[in-house]
Parts: sequence; structure tokens; C-alpha cells
Amino acid sequence: MILLVSLYAWSTIEDKRTAKLHDSDAFSVLETLEGQSPYTDLQGDEVSLINYFGNVLVVSSWASWCPDCSTHLPLLDELAVEYADKGVQVLAINRSEPATTAERFLRTVNATSAVVLVLDPDDKFYKSVEVYAMPETIFYDTKIAISFHSRSSITL
Repeated sequence: MILLVSLYAWSTIEDKRTAKLHDSDAFSVLETLEGQSPYTDLQGDEVSLINYFGNVLVVSSWASWCPDCSTHLPLLDELAVEYADKGVQVLAINRSEPATTAERFLRTVNATSAVVLVLDPDDKFYKSVEVYAMPETIFYDTKIAISFHSRSSITL
């Protein structure tokens, strides 16, 4: 009986947590349906950003034409390396450039070892989070709430 009550309590809490998660604006930006992700990696494979939740998530937008991105991406890489064992995942989302353009730019900066590099050909992420500068970095907590939003390059 105790096990049954515990299971019911856990189920109720989990249902409420999941409902709140799906109602959040952050979730709607990062959610993708299987087979319908607007995001890909540099090889063209689908990337579902929601798979990175459960940890602290740092998501930054960038483009090859952004002057500050050449210094910002290496800082993101340092952040990813320093906090990898503390449950922090860092993603860098390119703003609607072809993979060849993004790769050419990335070869000029040292930022490809620990950061998950994502292509966003439709610029969905940038448009969805009401941003207006480059680079933009958003820190999501483990409950997919925005805990910090930087409208310039981060500093460590």
C-alpha cells in the first residue's frame, strides 16, 4: 500500500512538473518534434535541444559576420570545459548561415572542442527569444527557466 501511495504521489508530481515544463516559453523555443527539428549539427544531423535539459544549459547565438563572436566562442569553449563535470552543457547556435560558412569561420577561432555547435537555418532560436544584439547568451536552469540573459559577450 505504501508503495502504491508513493508511486501515485510521484506520478502526480511528475505530471505537474511536465505540464509546467511544456507551458514555459523557453521550452517552446527549444522543443522539437522527432523528425521535425529546425536544428542540425555541422554534418546535417538533427539536433534536438530538449535532450540537453536536466542540467544547466548555456545557449549562445553567433554568426560569422559578428565581430565579437570570434572572441566569444572561445570563451564559451572555456566555460564548457571548466563546468562539464558540474552538469553544465554549452550550445552555440549559428544564425541561419550555411554549414560551409559556419565551418570556415570556426576554423579561425578555437572553440570546437567542448561546445555543441548547432545550425539554425531558419533563425528560430534568435527570433523566438526576443534578442537584439550579437552575441546573445541565455542561461537556462534545470527546470528550463531563463536564469540569466546576456546581450553581449560573456566574461569569465
